Amino acid sequence: MLKLINPMLNLDDLLKNAEKVIGERFQSIPDTHILLKRADGNTLGPDFVLRLRRPNGPKTILFEVKNNGQPREALRAIHQIQDYLKNYSNSYGVLVAPYISDRAAEICQKANIGVLDLAGNCRLAFDEVFIEYKGVPNPFNIRRDLRTLFSPKSSRVLRVLLNQPKKTWTVQELSKEASVSMGQVSNVKNLLDYREWISVSKEGIKLTEPKELLTEWVSHYSYIRDNFIEPFYSLKSFEEQMNVLAGNSVGTKVLGFNNRFALTGYAGANFIFPYVRSHTVSLYVDDVEFWIPRLGLKRVESGDNVFLVKPYDEGVFYNCQYFKNVPIVSSIQLYLDLITMGGRGKDGAEALFNEVIIKQW
Repeated sequence: MLKLINPMLNLDDLLKNAEKVIGERFQSIPDTHILLKRADGNTLGPDFVLRLRRPNGPKTILFEVKNNGQPREALRAIHQIQDYLKNYSNSYGVLVAPYISDRAAEICQKANIGVLDLAGNCRLAFDEVFIEYKGVPNPFNIRRDLRTLFSPKSSRVLRVLLNQPKKTWTVQELSKEASVSMGQVSNVKNLLDYREWISVSKEGIKLTEPKELLTEWVSHYSYIRDNFIEPFYSLKSFEEQMNVLAGNSVGTKVLGFNNRFALTGYAGANFIFPYVRSHTVSLYVDDVEFWIPRLGLKRVESGDNVFLVKPYDEGVFYNCQYFKNVPIVSSIQLYLDLITMGGRGKDGAEALFNEVIIKQW
């Protein structure tokens, strides 16, 4: 029986919506008469029982309604439904939730459990019946927590985990490594654990689904939108520009004060995995004006070959790698930038992922 309450719906509204969408979807089955019954709230068992009277015999459909459709809740629902099915002959189980994630739907499919969300999206497969609806807009797909997960401070924690996915971290270690508070780490841990992208043990936190995390991050990040990018033109050759960068204390301190810088984009990728050849320079910097005379730059509206980028957060400088004393952002940051910068960046990002990143995982 349903125990938790969705933050958007009270218990009664959630069950009313579930009853409505169940009726709509199952009425579409030809040559079928249905009898839908809501369970007694004081008893243990499925939330709804649907009796199908069909030409080839009766079928019982059992529904478990959950307040969310993420993988962890789906697994709990599967175990409950499988217990219910033992008490009903010729029966089939369905998870109902306001919104059901793709991964939760896959878990249910493998367990031969149907799924149905309150917008009417569903996958129902039993006997000779197969009903599938996809893409119905779902007002319950609330992603505020994902915006929190990929906020600047939270993303610092993600970079640490993605750059060192084999390591088990305590909250205190992650806090120090990512330069954020332990409270921030705890919030990120809860959001990742909710999606089962990490394992949590007495030893600490370990990333278990790096690909899923990185893929979701891409959908929330934009190199062009999130950073402040200024175009310039330089008469210096690419080699001359690299020599200037290499001669400036490997990107950590310049002239006695902090002035971080690191390559990204095509130029950065060419040092790591030369898939897209380009002499266009994209450089994350703390101080734009500092680099204009050193790289011989002129502000232009067209014909640019150098981009100075003020990052949305200093976390982009985490775990820089060095080639001939030239700092380059981590492969994770480079992948995020390439895949969202347009042009041939996506091709370069895919090559970087397949040839570098996935081999480190």
